[in-house]
Amino acid sequence: MQNILNKYHRWFISSLFLIYLVNGLIYIPQQSINGDEGDHFDYAIRFVKGHPEKIKPFDDASTMPVSALNTIPRVAEQLLHPGLKKTDWGSEDIIHGRYITLIISLLIGLYVYMWSKDLFGKPASLFSLLLFVFCPNLAAHAGVFGTDVYSALFTIVPLYHFWKYSQSYTLKQFVLFSIALGLAQLCKQSLTFLYPIFLLLFLILVFYKKNSKSFYNKLTLRNLFLFIIIQLFILNAGFQFKGTGKSLADYSFRSHFFQGVQQGFHLIGNVPLPIPSPYLEGLDDSKTIDEMGPGHPESSPKVYLLGRSKEGKGFWNYYFVVLFFKIPIPLLLAFFVSLFLLIKKKKKQIVWDATVLLLPIIFFLVYFNFFYNSQAGIRHILMILPLMQVFSGLFFKKLIDKNRIMIIAAIAFYSMATFYYYFPYLIPYTNEFIAEKKMAYKKIAGSNLDYSQATEVLNKYLEIHPGQYAPSHPEAGTFIISVFDLLEVEKENGYSWLRNNYKPSKHLAFTYLIFEVSKESLFEKKLLQR
Repeated sequence: MQNILNKYHRWFISSLFLIYLVNGLIYIPQQSINGDEGDHFDYAIRFVKGHPEKIKPFDDASTMPVSALNTIPRVAEQLLHPGLKKTDWGSEDIIHGRYITLIISLLIGLYVYMWSKDLFGKPASLFSLLLFVFCPNLAAHAGVFGTDVYSALFTIVPLYHFWKYSQSYTLKQFVLFSIALGLAQLCKQSLTFLYPIFLLLFLILVFYKKNSKSFYNKLTLRNLFLFIIIQLFILNAGFQFKGTGKSLADYSFRSHFFQGVQQGFHLIGNVPLPIPSPYLEGLDDSKTIDEMGPGHPESSPKVYLLGRSKEGKGFWNYYFVVLFFKIPIPLLLAFFVSLFLLIKKKKKQIVWDATVLLLPIIFFLVYFNFFYNSQAGIRHILMILPLMQVFSGLFFKKLIDKNRIMIIAAIAFYSMATFYYYFPYLIPYTNEFIAEKKMAYKKIAGSNLDYSQATEVLNKYLEIHPGQYAPSHPEAGTFIISVFDLLEVEKENGYSWLRNNYKPSKHLAFTYLIFEVSKESLFEKKLLQR
């Protein structure tokens, strides 16, 4: 089998990337504008016009400069037609901008492939790439005008080059790592945590290599100075040097966390800061929303999990549960078997290689489960999935070495079959741990199932079946309703009669639920008086 995989390796790799691209091209135009794309588009337009400021505390909180890339189609169109004006509120430009996300997301697959190949060889890397190509969660958000897939890309890229640097200590890899880490700060606020993650990795590297003298000789003051310069330049240039030099005392922070920082460092409060103000203001806005917690009118709807909804604070196990139901079973299987194989081997180099992949996964799982309240869906933690796909190459290497052809073929077929079962409705994907898909709302909700991506599908349904959206009072008939409305996570709309007394008979696009309510059942359940 290895001979076949090696002989036709380039053909297999090219085919997988082509399949990924074609899937995306088919997927994108079939998705409605979701709940956040308008905010990212609005900020991107202002950014391109030279205004990176965060002027809308809630709408701009998660917007970042990287979204300017998604305006490339509109910019090109405007250059070709200088007088062009549109009246569709940006809908066409958002759709066109999604194709930029799709193209750039190919780089995630490239890094998954390269890292797995470096660690486990060419045959195993093919299957790590297959897990990426048929990952419904990454593919779904690769068709979105937003920052979630960019966060996945700029998590794996600096980690990969840091790992390469730990093997060779070359200046080239150090510079590539530094540049990638700087660019990560223009993609997602949560990637600020990459700084403490890499600090931990540096300390572990010193301890684990047991060669601190040699290490410190390589990590010279020149390298440290170069690292700081690269970070500050990319961060400031990325925000167009807006507000650079503003002192800590001049900020009007809204979050308790940053107010505490401001008070704690009041002695140096008038010292100019070498960072752009929109960057720090964005962190403050995001922290403010998180401190408000779910259920606040200006924050997010109540967070829902396993039949319960909470406001003010998230669930401690939210992302553990969400990942359990939304990660494809082949990836879960390959990842945990790889962990078992790692524990069995206990080789020094393999343990270090695994640490670079596993430490960020552990860090983000701990942070998002125990210290993060705005639990809106798997999209916030997409960055761990490519790392899991790379690490899973250890399992595939074992299968290939033992020539387990049937197992490998079954995993590949299963991955593709479950992917295309949902395609092109990938946002609400759940794995086979939820066998009855219309009941997925009993386990998870939010943007895990409904990101407003299927509103056009609903509108077409209601054109054919007018008047069938569920009423807020008991009534007989066939009704359709969104999971969001049914669970009343934003506000109570009177749907408890339907939610507490009936089960859906089927679903539409895995997002909307269809109920059949007979008049007799209304009397039986005493919802109507005879």
